[in-house]
Amino acid sequence: GVEVLVFDADQVWMGDVMGRVERALREGAEVVGVLDSRNEIAGNFVLLRPTPTVRVMYLELCRIFAEALSKMQSSKKKSAYIRNDQSILTSLILFDDFRFRHPVRFFALPRSLFADGTWYNRSATQRAGEQRPLLVNNNFLVGTEAKTVRAKAHGHWFWDEDRRRCNATAVAALRRG
Repeated sequence: GVEVLVFDADQVWMGDVMGRVERALREGAEVVGVLDSRNEIAGNFVLLRPTPTVRVMYLELCRIFAEALSKMQSSKKKSAYIRNDQSILTSLILFDDFRFRHPVRFFALPRSLFADGTWYNRSATQRAGEQRPLLVNNNFLVGTEAKTVRAKAHGHWFWDEDRRRCNATAVAALRRG
């Protein structure tokens, strides 16, 4: 049994993210994550412990997803909806009757410190009055080019194209705040 941390590559970590996760684990959490602005357990940052209840829950998630995928693939409709892993995970842990048979101890990290892409939509003045997040997801935006433009505009782009490597100075400046 190994702990699994799932995270997206289009995030910027601006502080001690894992310190918050470790605190939740010490308090007995089996799953640590963030409720996004849609109040779903965000699939872009979630830690799963290898406990018996988490294993049962994850097998059920995979079963539901495989069933949904199979139905979609056999559908004659061109654009069939399929439940994603995030909505299934949220249902199993927080809403479905499954949670009574196999309760998983979920710990929600503060959304103010683990921000989704809506953080970018707030003005600099609004953000100045808030606590600085530890992590910001560059999501709720489609396409690599659009995400790159947004990351650059907010000082969250660290690739130095001329030198073909990470700009360590920009990383250090962001970490300092």
